[in-house]
Amino acid sequence: MYHKLLQRQIKKFLRKEPEVSPAIEKLFESISDSYEHYDKDRALLEHSLELSSKELYIANKNTKNALQQTKVQLVQSEKMAVLGQLIAGIAHEINTPAGAIKSAIGEVEEDYLKVLEQVIDLLETLTPEVRKLYIKATKTVFTADKDISTRERRKIARKITRVLDEHDIEDADDVGNNLALIGITDIDELLPLLKTTNINEIQQSLRQFGTSQIHVRDIKIAIDRIAKIVKALKHYSHIDDSNLMFTSLQEDLDNTLIILHNQIKHGIIVHKEYDDVPPFRCYADLLNQVWTNLIYNSVQAMNAQGEIYVRLKKVNDEVIVEIEDNGPGIPEDVLPRIFDSNFTTKSKGEGTGLGLSICQELVQKHQGEITIESQPGRTCFKVILPFEPKYLDAIS
Repeated sequence: MYHKLLQRQIKKFLRKEPEVSPAIEKLFESISDSYEHYDKDRALLEHSLELSSKELYIANKNTKNALQQTKVQLVQSEKMAVLGQLIAGIAHEINTPAGAIKSAIGEVEEDYLKVLEQVIDLLETLTPEVRKLYIKATKTVFTADKDISTRERRKIARKITRVLDEHDIEDADDVGNNLALIGITDIDELLPLLKTTNINEIQQSLRQFGTSQIHVRDIKIAIDRIAKIVKALKHYSHIDDSNLMFTSLQEDLDNTLIILHNQIKHGIIVHKEYDDVPPFRCYADLLNQVWTNLIYNSVQAMNAQGEIYVRLKKVNDEVIVEIEDNGPGIPEDVLPRIFDSNFTTKSKGEGTGLGLSICQELVQKHQGEITIESQPGRTCFKVILPFEPKYLDAIS
């Protein structure tokens, strides 16, 4: 039997089964064999193509995965490069409250046993009625608000001094200032206490109690300051491009300013203009890098002297973040290249040339855009993000 394709051709063109000579039959057999070889070669080729396609798919997938991982590492490397430049200032920001804690604890440790002994001796000399007043005054000192302003404290001191003068209490000015400092505001009920012969001991012990409470307050403030810095550092150094979450952009911008506080505090005035923006769904870790790079660029552009405006607002279906400074501006010939990869105007060792390029990519992956306006005395980066994007693709 001939190859099926040859059979159809014979039937189509010769209409009926031909009577052929041995030579023609031999030719047909030769053609049929050629068709058979063609089928085998074609099957082999298709199989090879299928294998090649699978190999190309796997290779392409591996290349894409490798590129994805490279991008993640690049983003993280740039983040760590910025953090490396900030770390000395951050260490100083932590050391300052840590030093305050150490000093305050030292004062408390040194005084508390001595104060306790003095109080025990003092209570033995007081009458029951005066003792009750002393204990009440002590409770007032321990619970008083120590965070009132200097102006308000002076006002309270003057009021107490007037009452003390009216009752001929000696050293009314000093006593009034000391009582206001440790949190006493209403002196009328305590007047019998201040008229006793133990006035100096009473005043000294109350002042020591008040001072210890001030130390406790200072320790709490310092711990809170360190906790905020550590939280901001953890927030900044972490990266998770798969963690799609709702975040407070106000809090994220504030955390960025905490990280940069040491660079800002000596010569830069920061104006925060935040509208009430609802929680925003995004890859917060990635956008935090954008805020850090933009604000840090402004700080460097002004040589840490000037004013920065950090604005946050929601306009229709978009969230807008603006970072504006009153620095020298960006030269016109540089402006078109500002987002180019590996382009930098900073000195060697101060910049990688990747910061703004990465910022643009991270914003675009949120379906947003980043624009810049610059002239001498004003440079403004504007990040515009859709409030409810149709999809989000972190850095793939």
